[in-house]
Amino acid sequence: MKPAELQKLFATALEVAREYAMPGATVYATVPSVFLKYFIQGLEDGGFSYRHCLIWLKQTFVLGRADYHYRHEPILYGWREGGAHYFTEDRTQGSVFEVNRPMVSELHQSTNRARMNLAALHYDEGDLLAALPEYEAVLVGMQATSDSFGESRVLHAIATIRHELGDPAAALDLFTEAIAIKERLGDIQGAATSRHSRSQALRSLDRIDEARQLAERAVAENGRTGEKWAQGNFLDGLGLIELVAGTAVAESLFLQSGEIAAEIGAPHLSTLVDIHRAVGALSRDDVDTAVQLTAGVSVQGADMTAELELAFVRAAIAWARDDNATAQAIAQRMLDRATEKHYGGYERAARALLTGRPAGRDLPRILWVERDPAR
Repeated sequence: MKPAELQKLFATALEVAREYAMPGATVYATVPSVFLKYFIQGLEDGGFSYRHCLIWLKQTFVLGRADYHYRHEPILYGWREGGAHYFTEDRTQGSVFEVNRPMVSELHQSTNRARMNLAALHYDEGDLLAALPEYEAVLVGMQATSDSFGESRVLHAIATIRHELGDPAAALDLFTEAIAIKERLGDIQGAATSRHSRSQALRSLDRIDEARQLAERAVAENGRTGEKWAQGNFLDGLGLIELVAGTAVAESLFLQSGEIAAEIGAPHLSTLVDIHRAVGALSRDDVDTAVQLTAGVSVQGADMTAELELAFVRAAIAWARDDNATAQAIAQRMLDRATEKHYGGYERAARALLTGRPAGRDLPRILWVERDPAR
């Protein structure tokens, strides 16, 4: 491929990424030195501002046909204009990263990334049992190639799947490992994200005080980075904890999350917030508000969580209206779907709905706590 063609290919790929990137989103691109100027221009053509050329310095050079054998790789660094860019706030970082390359590895790092994309595709399709072994294989590859950044991401993904399969206890340790690596790397945003997710696993285990403390810390840490979508998501998660705890502050947290979702144009987050507010309304026996909040909600194209939680709300509404046949039918469809996709916590919640009309106050615990609500 000619240099100009490489530049165009690189720019086109970044243009696609830019469509999904928030203003201020940063980009790191490892590129070959020989065509450096073309890749820098491609970065600009793709809609990102070029700011620094970082260097990965290896312990040994790689034999090649050039006059000088390369011991380093350039990493282009920049961000999308239009907003404050994200950085770790770690002012000790230099522009040269001395990281040893593995001397022996069955997997090249590009293989890890390709397999990680396949795992993510399975997860996005709601196929947890297909995604899990792929992520576990990628984890081995990341560890073999000393890719700590990638390792932390994969640990987080595996923990999330374990939680969704209905094993929040197993997820806790994995989230803890991910947090430790991210903290070591100075990845404040990543550590906050894993802290938030760990708080939800604690909530599932009914360890509410610990969950609240961790969720509040995640919200505070994310507030320093200014990442809006994450802040909305974290506030929603804190709202779930407060709703399970039965405190009045839950609705306020959901409203804050909803405002952020509307501000940044995040329809999926808005959908989840409306569903969660509806559960809150049902817990107060306010059926009319729950109906209003979910009447226009569509989960087409949304993730499995939104689909199953909306089914739970609609079954609960039917129970509250004494429409027992509809409630049973919706709960059975929810159970069939959760069982098909192996979402253990939602299987349990659907089975609880099938046993009869639940008390409104018990609904948050039925949906989001892995224990019997009577305990």
